[in-house]
Amino acid sequence: MPQKPIERSRTLGPALRRRREELQLSLRDVVRETERDGRPIPHSTLAKIESGQIEPGVLRFHQLLKLYQLPMQAAQDLLDIEEIADDLPDSDDIERLVEDGREHLAKGRLGAATRRSAGA
Repeated sequence: MPQKPIERSRTLGPALRRRREELQLSLRDVVRETERDGRPIPHSTLAKIESGQIEPGVLRFHQLLKLYQLPMQAAQDLLDIEEIADDLPDSDDIERLVEDGREHLAKGRLGAATRRSAGA
């Protein structure tokens, strides 16, 4: 039976990065805090998690949720967002993206209507 790689979350890394920045923590601050907790997360690993290159794993994710003062419900919220969201569009043309969004919304396709380009 062929093996399929586990799909990485599109929202987890950026969400963790935004929350860290909201708390005005640097990556070094997070490394120090995780070292104090007895389960250090290396700087390079944090950077890869935030960029979406790797998943943090359950223990590290829980550790980051606690450090970033986020409820466990945040995990479910991220999963729900990913479930309804479509892939990112290819276009960077804002007018075209808005028009496409309106068309999708009129047809009841919420996931397709709410997607954004990286430049939007």
